[in-house]
Amino acid sequence: MADPTETTTAGTRPTYATSTPKLTDHDPMLEMMEAFVRWSESGTKKTNVFIASGIRHDMAVKSREYVDMLVRHFVGGHLKVAPEHYCSNVLDLMGKPSFEVFEQFEQRFAEASRRAGKEVYLVPYFISSHPGCSNADALKLTEYLVSRSWRVRQVQDFVPIPLTLSTAMYVSGVDPKGRKIHITRSRKEKRLQAALLQYYEPRNKKLITDFLQEQRRTDLLPKINHLQKSKPRRTR
Repeated sequence: MADPTETTTAGTRPTYATSTPKLTDHDPMLEMMEAFVRWSESGTKKTNVFIASGIRHDMAVKSREYVDMLVRHFVGGHLKVAPEHYCSNVLDLMGKPSFEVFEQFEQRFAEASRRAGKEVYLVPYFISSHPGCSNADALKLTEYLVSRSWRVRQVQDFVPIPLTLSTAMYVSGVDPKGRKIHITRSRKEKRLQAALLQYYEPRNKKLITDFLQEQRRTDLLPKINHLQKSKPRRTR
């Protein structure tokens, strides 16, 4: 389940886990978490220890036991996670796993919450204007958000940070293999991509409407207009 109604710096490029044993072995973490649980329950008054963010969903998804422990004992209500984008080509440039991995984690998180008998939510975080992200890519992300009635607030426009691969791509205009990629530089285009992430905000209505008319995607407008008028709701 996700609660996309929740803004953080962008520009670093993480390395995601594949099959590296040292990155996917959850036993040491589980031992530490179990020790925290024993400690929190050992006193006369229970002490809660909550995790609000910082979870690598691409690694967490590899262990049901870890997700169960996380949800049952360490998520108070909301857990922030960072899929960062929807399009595979953009995620690859970010050094992130495919969006399907996030969806797998979302499903396991929901299953764990049901087993724990808790109502907890994911708060997804997205980045606009990352090197390689075109307006067409941004629109695909918006289309996905609209299809799920997600109104994300945990968003960030790309910020170049020295000594990062993302910034090298931003400055050079090419990916690590030397291929030319789209770079969002103008204020107008950056405003558009940020607005597409927050399509539900009334202040973005004209900008988004003009863009969708230009792209011949006015089919999205009725749903967007509906979501702009309706109250935010949590989604399961």
